[in-house]
Amino acid sequence: KMASMRRTAAGLWAIFALGTGAAAGAHLGTVSAATTALRVRMSGSHSAAARRNVARASGADRSLPDEYDLAVLGAGPTGVTAAVAASQRGRRVIVIDDPGSGAKLQVGGPSGLFSKALRDVSKRIQVSTLRSMGLLDTSIWAQVQSMCKEIALVETQNTVRKLQRSGVPRIQGAAAFSRTHDDGSLEVRCRMRDGTGLLVRAHNVLVATGSSAWPAPGIPLDGRRVFDSDSINRLTYMPKSVIITGSGIIAIEFAKIFAALDSHVTLLVRGDRLDSCLERFGMDGGFAGEVEASLAASNIEILFNAEVDASSFVVPASLAAPLSVRITQKGQQEALVREACLYMLAAGRDANTAHLNLDAVGASVDGRGNLEVDSRLCTANPRVYGAGDVLGPPSLASTGVEQATAAVRAMFPAGNEELQEAMEGGGVDPTALLSDKSRFPVGIWTTPEMAYFGLSPAQAVKDGRDVVEGVAKYADTLRGHVNRCSIGSLKLVVSEDDGAILGVFIFGDEACELVHYGMELVVGARTVFDVQNTLFAAVTFHECYKNAADDAVAQLAAKSSPAFRRYEAVRM
Repeated sequence: KMASMRRTAAGLWAIFALGTGAAAGAHLGTVSAATTALRVRMSGSHSAAARRNVARASGADRSLPDEYDLAVLGAGPTGVTAAVAASQRGRRVIVIDDPGSGAKLQVGGPSGLFSKALRDVSKRIQVSTLRSMGLLDTSIWAQVQSMCKEIALVETQNTVRKLQRSGVPRIQGAAAFSRTHDDGSLEVRCRMRDGTGLLVRAHNVLVATGSSAWPAPGIPLDGRRVFDSDSINRLTYMPKSVIITGSGIIAIEFAKIFAALDSHVTLLVRGDRLDSCLERFGMDGGFAGEVEASLAASNIEILFNAEVDASSFVVPASLAAPLSVRITQKGQQEALVREACLYMLAAGRDANTAHLNLDAVGASVDGRGNLEVDSRLCTANPRVYGAGDVLGPPSLASTGVEQATAAVRAMFPAGNEELQEAMEGGGVDPTALLSDKSRFPVGIWTTPEMAYFGLSPAQAVKDGRDVVEGVAKYADTLRGHVNRCSIGSLKLVVSEDDGAILGVFIFGDEACELVHYGMELVVGARTVFDVQNTLFAAVTFHECYKNAADDAVAQLAAKSSPAFRRYEAVRM
């Protein structure tokens, strides 16, 4: 069966439409209605069947000759993980991915890959230095784009290799459910770029279509001067000034990125302070002061209680002239009129479910448009599953991958799931990844980074626990001195009862790496005394953990807490 699957996949790999660059195009298994008739190369009966289907299809929907055990809608990290996992279980799988309009930036990467790539480039290129050397902005931006595309291409090639090794073909088309057959199998129609349709039949479907930027009513998004968090990756010039609406992860990320690229950035925040904004995406609000100081250090202007007047946009045709917009602030009688090279809306994301025709298979969405699933990540239709951003928060690549693995296990149980989960550490409740932020690590790629795992002080108190907060400053570590870190902190949330570490929150360099040690401390029920007595390598940021532990223990001692009294009794 596996040999047959690979022969079928090998034929489908030859049906290509577009990729990301020549190198990726040479590998990407992409089915295109425009090229299907000329480029199907399947062996034996598969080849004949495919040719017959194409010959019959003039003007009508084409049908792939085979039925699949699983059709995966979406080729991001979630979809690719599910496809590979199902293939490893001996299942015949096909991936269907909507390239959208224009060239696809990458295949297999998360929706935020562009911002991560641009962030990396902004740290390596000193725009002000290049300008002082006489380089034009057009040349600088061309280099920035080239470096971003290189990062995306590497991710694409890695993804393609994964799919090829697993014998999984990929179609590029906009998928929607068509109908349910009498045997319960599902038909998915793929709208190709030339407007024709391609029908795929599968016994199970995983919806991993991700999310899209929320389009605020009235904002004249044009992908040239007025952008959202999706269209910004089509930016073709170096902006000298930027206005961003939003206070979440994406807004703060891009504010810091554009500031690093020597742009003057104005950040519009609807609320009156940052702590509530941080808490919305799970970060401890106690870091708000440092985050605000970091933004100010990058010369980012923050306007609180501020919104743009959607009707006030004046967008000149020429890029040489700035756009203008009116900004209203709560408590201020007169509106501000600001000019900038571009405006970016970063005010949330919506699940990509509207065009899937879910009614055709009996699946449904909630009030926010997120796909509704049960504890097995299954919809009301027992053959339709969901994973990733399409389910709503937390909308992280890492949790999407975990959900994809759990969904495949639910679809195709191997008979030894309990043993397998035990060997892998007990498994993860997939529903917890939707609602319980203490079940997964979160990394936020601002500059510097933010990351956390476990309970915040507020969450711990809400759970009825008395806690202390051990805090360490990056500047107080040797590595901090070496790196000249004026900003950065690590916080341990510690139980007064037994000294257990309940949560770790970090804002500073390499926070997204450091959080995994903190995760191990929380999951392993390690105490602050364990950390205090741990030997760390010199000149590393892990010294922050020891300093934070020292701070927490000092507070436990000052309170004569049960944890400290027991610890002292053992030491005696």
